[in-house]
Parts: sequence; structure tokens; C-alpha cells
Amino acid sequence: MAGLEISNLIIPNKELKKAYEGSLLKDGINKPNLLGLTAVKAGFDHCEQWLDELLLYIENNLDFVHEYLKKYLPNIKLIKSEGTFLAWLDLTALGLPPKTMEKLLLEKGKLLVNQGYTFGTGGEGFIRINVACPRSTLEEAMKRLYFAFKEEL
Repeated sequence: MAGLEISNLIIPNKELKKAYEGSLLKDGINKPNLLGLTAVKAGFDHCEQWLDELLLYIENNLDFVHEYLKKYLPNIKLIKSEGTFLAWLDLTALGLPPKTMEKLLLEKGKLLVNQGYTFGTGGEGFIRINVACPRSTLEEAMKRLYFAFKEEL
């Protein structure tokens, strides 16, 4: 539950789990708030239908992005997400340096996204978008993405 700054993770690998828990303690991210805890409990106890509908909505939004890219921006590929509403787009085929890509997105597309290079080596040429939003917002974002790169195709 991103807005409430709380989530649940299932990490079967004991070594990875221990390392992750250590990083939470180091970063001071280990004290959930009461509202977040209450919301998570309500979610587990009463929201199965809502969750099913949300997952379907997100899947439909991912399908929309995939089809839009295929039709209008074939050089940009959607990396199918696993267990998240954040989707990665692969723009490496455009051959643009990360800062140029970022500038085009901001100045031509009026679009602010998470740049892959900020996540470390190997992220260059990728962007991350949130698809857990109204379809109209996603449609507008895809149009802006098109305007940002239409001359680069």
C-alpha cells in the first residue's frame, strides 16, 4: 500500500531475507504506522474482490501499453512486470544517451518518468512507468511518449 508506506514481502531465501531485513533496519524503515497496519489487515480480511478487479485492471493497462507501443512506437518495448504495477520500457533501440532521452521526455513530451540510469549500471536506455492509474492518464502518457520520440523513430 504505497501511499500508506507499508507492504508485505515474501522472501523464501533465508539469506536474502536476512540481508533485506538488515537494510530496513539500517535505513530506519522498520516502524509501520497504525493506519497502514489497519489498512493491511482490512485488505487481507475484506478486499479479495477488489484485489481481483485491480489486478485485472492493471493487466488490461499493461496490454494497452503493449499494443500502443507496437502500433505507434515499435522501437520501444514493454518489459512485462512480475508482481508490480511499475512497468519498464526498453528504449535502447533508439540509441539515445540517457540524458538526451530524459531531456526529450521532459521538453518535448512534458513527461516525467523514472529514468533507468538512476537505478544503476544496466538501467541506461530504460524508463519506468506506473500503470496502476486511470486509463485516461495512461493514454495521455503514451501520447506524450510518442510526441517526445516521434522524430527519433
